[in-house]
Amino acid sequence: MPRFTSTLAAGATALALLLTACGGDSDRPSVDELSDQIEEEGAADGITSEQADCVAEAFVDSDISDEGLREIVDNPDVDDVTDLDLSDDDTAAAEAAVEGVTECILGDLEDPGSTEGG
Repeated sequence: MPRFTSTLAAGATALALLLTACGGDSDRPSVDELSDQIEEEGAADGITSEQADCVAEAFVDSDISDEGLREIVDNPDVDDVTDLDLSDDDTAAAEAAVEGVTECILGDLEDPGSTEGG
């Protein structure tokens, strides 16, 4: 269970880092830009290079508009995308991207309730 909890914390950290990784530009952040920042800031929390790339790709490749992605990035203290001033389409796309982020971080974990062997 500690590994699962630690990985969940790492996932939350990755999302928070993504939300603070960029600011100011009107252009969509690049995967490399986001990934580098997430990896740099999240190293102490166990975020791997592969996880950082995956998290960055989940958001940059999502259907979130450039304006919506900028709104997310510019509001790092908001934990729930539904609390942001996003269009309905951007909210749905952001929620789908968050599911991708969770998979990026937890994808390699086994179900904590499962048992191996036989």
